[in-house]
Amino acid sequence: MCALLGLAACAGAPPVEEPPPTPVHELVPADPGQFGERPDIPTPEEIHRLDPEQRAAFLRFIKDPIRSTTPRHRRVFEYLQRITQDFHFRGDTLMAADAIAQGSGNCLSLAIVTTALARLANVEVGYQLADDDPVFEFNGNVVKKGVHVRSTLYEPDAPAQTGSFLLRRPSITIDYFPTSRGRFIRNLDEGGYLAMYYRNIAADAIEREDYRTAYWYVLESLAFAPDNSEGLNMLAVVYGRVGDFDKAEQIYVHGLERADEKLSLLKNYRSLLLRLDRHEEAREIERQLARIDDPSPYHWFQLARSAYENGEYTLAIDYYRRALEIAPYLHEGYLGLAQAYYQAGRMDRAADALKQALENAERPSTRSLYQAKLQALAAETLNN
Repeated sequence: MCALLGLAACAGAPPVEEPPPTPVHELVPADPGQFGERPDIPTPEEIHRLDPEQRAAFLRFIKDPIRSTTPRHRRVFEYLQRITQDFHFRGDTLMAADAIAQGSGNCLSLAIVTTALARLANVEVGYQLADDDPVFEFNGNVVKKGVHVRSTLYEPDAPAQTGSFLLRRPSITIDYFPTSRGRFIRNLDEGGYLAMYYRNIAADAIEREDYRTAYWYVLESLAFAPDNSEGLNMLAVVYGRVGDFDKAEQIYVHGLERADEKLSLLKNYRSLLLRLDRHEEAREIERQLARIDDPSPYHWFQLARSAYENGEYTLAIDYYRRALEIAPYLHEGYLGLAQAYYQAGRMDRAADALKQALENAERPSTRSLYQAKLQALAAETLNN
């Protein structure tokens, strides 16, 4: 088949063009109705705009004659060192002026400040996605796992240095918490970087159940990164939260056709199918998920709970173990493991898992609950 297609192409046969997939903006109504009027959303220029005092202070610094021989990208770096000495990490995503004024923000806020200064200094800036040792936390039915973003300041007008197999430009990486464990994921273009800002605001809005804000901000993110899996996933989640399940499913199917990263889309599509009592379709997606090497313990935790509810206790034990290999601090995982062992008739293993749950629980009320379960299990084992 490949050989025949290759010969046809060499012979000048016209290529068969498939119709382009429908852009997501054509899948959502022009007048969304349930989401109301579009709120004021900051433009990229507004996100990076400094106030007059901040701008003047920075320009004085980089134009100081004492730094005339220092490359511009290093001057930006030195100014960042000066203004971020007392920065406090917060989960909020702030615009440049607010982050500088408040002396706080998350890693994307730092990238926004870096970009704002770099543009004033006419310095090229790049972006990278990185991963570290994440800590996962359950917050009701919302789980957020942040992806770390760091920025790079490139030396202006510097010739590329040729290595054995790569070309490398002199640069300085700006990172909030640089560690040796940081793992490079991929470079991020400007559209992807801007989309992250709007998605972060949308994610916070979803958490507080402000679906109007969430809808419009995630839609704005998709204008900059149309095929981004997280943006499409969030849009589908918003539709599901307001009860428009048909539209949510349409977005999930669209995302699975277009996006490269399908994990979050599959997880939430499965949840939607279960909510609609379409269990056979949900089980098919569950089988797909089980074949994925997912670094998130929440994925395995969900699969374990589903297997447990279906009476598949051996499978649930396997999934709980995989979750706890990734996040051994999750007391909820040990509790689930204990319940699965109990149902499988393995009382000694159930007791060991409950002891682990007790050791990892922090709240006194949770510890008391686990202690009571241990005592009840010990009494039952003794009576049997």
